[in-house]
Amino acid sequence: MTLTCDPWQTTFFFNIRANFKTGLDGDPPEVTLSLPLGKVVPSASKLKDANGTATAALTEALRSAIDTALSTSNTSAPPLLGSDDWKVVWGPQVYCVAPQAISHPNGTEYTATYNATNAMYVVHSARLKRYIIAVAGTDNPSLYDWLVEDFTTDKVISWDGALHVWRDGITTVTASAIEKAASDAAITAAAAPDIPCISYGTFAGTTILLNIIDTVITKKTLVDFLKELSPPAGTTLTFTGHSLGGALAPTLAMACFAPGTGLLMSSAWSSRDTMVYPTAGATPGNKPFADLFNGTGWGGAGDYGKQPWQVWNTVLYNSLDIVPHAWGDVMLRLIPDLYNLYYAQSLKDLAEVYGLIAIARKIAEKGEAIAGAYTPINNRPLNSTKKIVILPEFFSEYTVGGAVRYLTLKQALSTLPTSTEKGQKIPLTTQAALQHTIAYGTLLNIPKKLLPGSQNN
Repeated sequence: MTLTCDPWQTTFFFNIRANFKTGLDGDPPEVTLSLPLGKVVPSASKLKDANGTATAALTEALRSAIDTALSTSNTSAPPLLGSDDWKVVWGPQVYCVAPQAISHPNGTEYTATYNATNAMYVVHSARLKRYIIAVAGTDNPSLYDWLVEDFTTDKVISWDGALHVWRDGITTVTASAIEKAASDAAITAAAAPDIPCISYGTFAGTTILLNIIDTVITKKTLVDFLKELSPPAGTTLTFTGHSLGGALAPTLAMACFAPGTGLLMSSAWSSRDTMVYPTAGATPGNKPFADLFNGTGWGGAGDYGKQPWQVWNTVLYNSLDIVPHAWGDVMLRLIPDLYNLYYAQSLKDLAEVYGLIAIARKIAEKGEAIAGAYTPINNRPLNSTKKIVILPEFFSEYTVGGAVRYLTLKQALSTLPTSTEKGQKIPLTTQAALQHTIAYGTLLNIPKKLLPGSQNN
């Protein structure tokens, strides 16, 4: 394993650091912030103040974690990320759409609970002439992430209508303001199979990212910050994100560089300077949208390597990860076949697999009835799609030194004192979570120093 990350691995490192919980060292935990609101029903202004307090606290937690991770790389010899001058130049900025819940048990004080809805930051290396925009994925406790940004695929938005909203901006970034913007522009009704469309969930997440203001460094939106830069010749801009971020990052890039209409078209940047590096992202839109993305003249077209992760402008995914197989029928149908072999003796787990696929398709089909089939943008598996070959990449439960460890067969053979210990099958939900998170560190061959102890085999 190489000591220094290549440009793609470096991008992935910043990608995962945008998240509150990814399974890697240096990330903050899933942050749930509870704020007392008094014994009287909280007013709108009091909730707004609490939202600002929560946003600031969550932003600081993420900033601290990113700074710690950057320090680890920049002070290593040689620097793990190719240079020792990486620094954050925008953000990080967390956004909380609303309280996760407001409780009032037994007449005590009202309490608002908050989690991050979205987060984003920008890093820069002058020596490498690179800017990287990293977009967070789903924050597990966030209901808005799950119910709106992830799963609202039954409603679709025309791409031109979305750009209209994004060009005008919205005064206040709230769930109701996003809904009103979509309604006022009549962009849902304009959706059709022969024009580019995206899911309402993708629209909502991208709208938030384009309108949040960096409160840490620049006091600007992302687009205003990028417009004011005068990068030297040869400087590149990369959009990256994992999971939900893997759907939002390419959509955000398209919002900035859609041919003739992008928000950065009059700036010093162009799509030829720009790469997109999404991982584990679900499908953001229909076939015309996929064609629009794939046909945009992105940078890095001739810059690729021999490893499966060494390619730009392509969604990279683990074949055993359920999330990037959503939402199209063809991709989703691959999952049960791959999982059948490992869970052949577990009818309960197999029923859960088929149940998840059925729910996903039932929701997505409503959107497809308006805009045609959800169609992935360019994508590439990081591992085999043949179930016999990929079987050893399932995680099982082992006991190592008295502690429970989740290891693949390859990891177990190199970790355990004897090769005779048999791993125990783990529940589907645990398997799905591991395949969606820590499996990617192995698949992208990330240097051991950047991985947590449980993966440092």
